[in-house]
Amino acid sequence: MSNNETYYINVGSLSSYTNLYNTLGNSISLLRKLVSENNIPNEIIWDLRFIERKRISIFALTYFISVAKNLRDYFNHPFKVIMNWDPYILSFLHDLNFIKISNYYKIFDWDEYIGGYTSGQFNPNSKLFFFDSPTSILDFASKVKLNKWKEMKREDIELKLSDKIENILLIKELDEDYNSYLIEMLISTTAELVVNTLLHGQEISFIGIQRTGKGISISLSDSGIGLIGGLGNLRKWAKKINLNDKFIDFEIENDIDALLNSSLLKENDVGLKSAIDNIINNLHGYVTMSTGFSELRWEEYNWNKSRDNYDYSNFHIKLQSAKKILGEEKKGYLDKKEYYKGYYETHNVKLRGTRISFEIPFEINYLRK
Repeated sequence: MSNNETYYINVGSLSSYTNLYNTLGNSISLLRKLVSENNIPNEIIWDLRFIERKRISIFALTYFISVAKNLRDYFNHPFKVIMNWDPYILSFLHDLNFIKISNYYKIFDWDEYIGGYTSGQFNPNSKLFFFDSPTSILDFASKVKLNKWKEMKREDIELKLSDKIENILLIKELDEDYNSYLIEMLISTTAELVVNTLLHGQEISFIGIQRTGKGISISLSDSGIGLIGGLGNLRKWAKKINLNDKFIDFEIENDIDALLNSSLLKENDVGLKSAIDNIINNLHGYVTMSTGFSELRWEEYNWNKSRDNYDYSNFHIKLQSAKKILGEEKKGYLDKKEYYKGYYETHNVKLRGTRISFEIPFEINYLRK
């Protein structure tokens, strides 16, 4: 490809994890390869022509805006957009705050498409928002200062989340006491996940929330350094303040092992492990995580199996591999019984950053019990 050509980033239908890897992931990977070879296209255009009505996933949309913001910042200008003008899709994107956030950060050059639609047509209980306060773990001189920052940040985010999503989580069909418990648990869990994203991903955290008749879904996405990079920073920081006995003291080079260890390595502390545990064992939901080439879905079966099998006494000096803890990775199609036990898999392309999504169903499928 010569550098005077136009490069189109095909985002696909934005309907699923598989779509992210097979279309958007492929397009971004090839662009990054071109840039690394100093073969930068003359023009880069976002191709949104294949987005489909009624199939847009809140998770996929959350990651899309994250990676689009990352590329806008890297190239220091918004990319043009090509799309089929569709007032239905535009109204949907408007009501989710996607257009508002995109325009705030000047992510897209798409003025010619924006207009002619009616707002307020879609589920008011679906929204997209962000927290923009990245920091580096290496800025903290001690564990005490780090924990103090995390506690203050968590409280601040909980207050802001309450303001943004409490009305979405008020469900008149639920018992009042249980609904209050659900709101408190979801806000505290989401706040903890956001703190982890800001601290270790070192990037803005985009959040999507959706409440339907089936349940509540929350997605967090960043385009930061990923879990391997985050664990690497933890290791460097631990050595800096002589806390090697408390943190991983070996290299993790595999994305799936990074997902596994970051989920489980803190046995008792407040953190990612406690957040996942709340979602699965207290709220009877499930969690999907992905970073780099790998994807991991936590269900009650494989989560509790992993907690039982994880070596908490020696985790900092002995690699805990996904294969050892969870068994073989997913290959091909899984029937529903196996699917609801949880799984992990490796994709052919890499997605920058980290994504965490979880869902709390109002009715539990009997196969997940």
